[in-house]
Amino acid sequence: MACLLQRGPGSKVEGIYGKGEIVEQYGICNYGLNPEFAPLLEQAGLRVAGVDTEGAARIMELAGHPFYIGTLFQPERSAFRETVHPLIRAFLRSAMDE
Repeated sequence: MACLLQRGPGSKVEGIYGKGEIVEQYGICNYGLNPEFAPLLEQAGLRVAGVDTEGAARIMELAGHPFYIGTLFQPERSAFRETVHPLIRAFLRSAMDE
């Protein structure tokens, strides 16, 4: 699945990947953000950090938190390719800094 990262000041996800478009493994499911609730989440500080090619939210991050990133793809599946996913590496670095 292709995912377009939202660019802007303070985007942790964009900083982690260092590019504007990524491709991730994504299993077909019925989960996702109901667009009606997006404004409420954004008012609480949770912003959409990445969308799929159809514009549906696939990555969200909490502003002001050292590392609060949620995805609808599975970064842990990178282990099957014997690589460490950029989000997992960033999470570990954040935890070590605390």
